[in-house]
Order: sequence, then structure tokens, then C-alpha cells
Amino acid sequence: MPSLLLKELAYSLEEEEKKEEEEEEEEEEKKEEEEEEKKEEKEEEEEEEKEKEEEEEKEEEEEEEEEEEEEEEEEEEKEEEKKSVKRQATVLRDFLYWGVADLTNSAVVVRNLDSKIERRRVRAFGDVQGIGKHVLVEGRHKIGDYFGEIFSKEARVKALVDEIVVDLNRPLLADAADTADRLLL
Repeated sequence: MPSLLLKELAYSLEEEEKKEEEEEEEEEEKKEEEEEEKKEEKEEEEEEEKEKEEEEEKEEEEEEEEEEEEEEEEEEEKEEEKKSVKRQATVLRDFLYWGVADLTNSAVVVRNLDSKIERRRVRAFGDVQGIGKHVLVEGRHKIGDYFGEIFSKEARVKALVDEIVVDLNRPLLADAADTADRLLL
């Protein structure tokens, strides 16, 4: 009888130890899983952070490229404007000094045959002999009254040059030769 009790006690102890070991193992596994999950989360966060940084770098590069392109465009525009001003100044200087200038594609104020003053752009004409002289001006308007007959809309009109206009908003008169010189420096 006592040996049976001892056996049961021993068995009970073994079972308890076994159960404790299993619980410990389960806890260990759970702990490992949690650590693994934390590790994965950390890796994901790092990956996201890295992607975000790369995206920001890419955006910065694109912005820099856009800025460079804008600067280049501005430089080109300035260069074109410079050339245009220089050409206009050359036309004005020649006109003021010699009374002769190639006004093709220049702006002029003309007085038509009815003495009406109009601003026109000379489109297909070479030299003109000074203010108050005649110049051929192409117009896209009704010009039948000039010679008493109807011309095509691309017809040329003979008109008096009233003044040369280098800047369409700012007439430069005959005493502005020094201005033209300064523009050419």
C-alpha cells in the first residue's frame, strides 16, 4: 500500500514537472514569436523610412532639375531680348545718323494718305530715307480708301513715316541718338 502511494506521488510529481516544462517551452516560443514580430515590424519601419527618404531625394532632384531648366530658359529669354534690343538700337542709330535704315520687321508710326496716324510694323521693305518720307507698309485691314480701290488684305500701302518706334510702348524720337549708342555698348 505505501509503495502504491509513493508511485502515485512520484507520477504526480513527474506530471507536474512535465507540465511546468511544457509551459516554460510555450512561454519561450511565445517570447520568440513576439521578438520575431517586433523584429519584422522594425524592419518594415526601416524599409518604409528608406523608401520615404529615397522619394524625398527624388523629389529634391526633380525640383533642382526644374529650377535649372527655368534658369536656362530665363537666360535664353534674356539673351534673345538683348539681341532684339541691340538690333532695334542698330536700326535706330542708322536711321538717326544716316537717315537710312532697313526697317523690315521694325515698328514704325506712319501717316497714311488720309493723314490718319497709325502704328504699323514694316513687314517687307528695305531702306527708308528718314522721318517724313514714304514707306511701304503691309496691312491686314481695309485699305481701299487709300487709292480709291479695294486691295487684298496683304496689300502694301504707301504711307509717310511719322516716327520710328523701337519699343512699341515707348517712342524714341530723333534726338535720342545717344540712347541708341548706349544700347549698343
